[in-house]
Amino acid sequence: MSTPFRPTTATIKYGNTTVGNGLIVGSSLNFSLDVDEFYGMGDQDPTLIKGHKHYGGRFRKAWLDHSFFNDALAGYVCDIVFTPVAGKTLTVKNAILRVWDFTMDEDAVVLENMDFVGDDIDVSP
Repeated sequence: MSTPFRPTTATIKYGNTTVGNGLIVGSSLNFSLDVDEFYGMGDQDPTLIKGHKHYGGRFRKAWLDHSFFNDALAGYVCDIVFTPVAGKTLTVKNAILRVWDFTMDEDAVVLENMDFVGDDIDVSP
């Protein structure tokens, strides 16, 4: 049996530039796949059609560099890289930061309860 994946921190990256960090205390990741039912003509049984995949999550606490805050408000895509104590990393690709509460400090934005949604996921050894 493999060791369970328990991420402890995450980084927010635009390209190769790290622009933020998050603590994974009380956070969540969720994965979903839309499924549509197509009903043909007559007595056909419904056909299930795979739809869009969604990779979402929430930080309980996060930090975002103030100079990138406007980019986040504009909906720029970023990668969110979750790192466990040891072992694999899990990256939510092309994520958009959304729905957050925050306080602003002099040189950073402290986010609380920030949600994100991405369109791909990568698990690296």
